[in-house]
Amino acid sequence: AFRATLEEISEADLILHLVDVTHPNARQQIRAVEETLAELNIHDVPTLLAFNKIDALTPEMKAEVEVRLGDLLPQGSVLSALTGAGVGALLERIERMLYADMVALRVVIPYTQGHLISLFHEQGYVERTEHLEEGVKMEGRVPQRIAGRFSAYALKSQRRMRAATAASSTLKLLP
Repeated sequence: AFRATLEEISEADLILHLVDVTHPNARQQIRAVEETLAELNIHDVPTLLAFNKIDALTPEMKAEVEVRLGDLLPQGSVLSALTGAGVGALLERIERMLYADMVALRVVIPYTQGHLISLFHEQGYVERTEHLEEGVKMEGRVPQRIAGRFSAYALKSQRRMRAATAASSTLKLLP
């Protein structure tokens, strides 16, 4: 069941790996998840470790956790779902990670490519939509890993078009 659940992750934008920091086998659990992701060939989905239950740590437990997980702690976020401590920082980090991987797109997708229109809506952030005769003009951002699927429908930027027009006009004036 665990493996079947992880197979769905290949379509995720981000994996939030929540770890019980009080569990004595937390490191082994982290390793098991990483090995399973590798077996499923999931390498391109960014992963964020989140260490939960910091509210349950006594001073002695904190020292022990730092020994057990010390090298992993800087990679992750620490929080308490019970008290809310660290949740705001975790959400900010998730937002930064999600938007860091987004690519701006301006495309006209033919109506016959409805799956791409749906994909843009499902996985991206749509800023503008306009229905044209030839398809749907969409502007927004999508994850880098799926941006290539839209390349055949990309619009040239207005600046490039103006520059090309200006360059061709200049060339005509030369003897």
